[in-house]
Amino acid sequence: MQQKVNESIFGGICGLFAYFMGLNWELIFIWILIMLLDILSGIIKGVKIGWNSHKFKTGLLMKAYEGLVVFALLMLDRALNIMSIGIALGSVIIGAFLLIDVLSIIENGIILGIRFPKVITNYVNKANNIVNDSDREEDVNEKND
Repeated sequence: MQQKVNESIFGGICGLFAYFMGLNWELIFIWILIMLLDILSGIIKGVKIGWNSHKFKTGLLMKAYEGLVVFALLMLDRALNIMSIGIALGSVIIGAFLLIDVLSIIENGIILGIRFPKVITNYVNKANNIVNDSDREEDVNEKND
C-alpha cells in the first residue's frame, strides 16, 4: 500500500512540475526514470569494480545538482514563454540531459564488460573524446587567465 502511495505522490509531483513548465509530463517522467536507471547502473558498476562511498555520494550530489540545473533552465524557458519570447528550450534541455544519462548508462555497461554493437561503443567513445577535449581546453584557458 505504501508503495502505491509513494508512486502516486511521485507521479503527481512530476505531473505538476511538467504542467507548470508547459512541458509534456511524459518527457519529465522519462527523464527522471532514465536518471534513476543511470544511478542504478552506477551502483552496479561500483559493486562490480569496487565500492567507493565518497564517489557514490559525489555522484548522487551531482545528480541532484543536475536536477537543479534542469529545473532552473526550465523555469527560464517558462519565463521566456510568458514574455512571448518563443524559444523552445524545454524539450531541448530535457533531451540533452536524457542523452547524457543514456550515454552514462552505456559507458557503465562497457566498463562492466557488456558487449554493445560497435556503432554504439564508437559513438560513446567519440562523445567522451569531445567532452574530454573541451574539458582540457577549458583547463588550459583557466591556467592562462
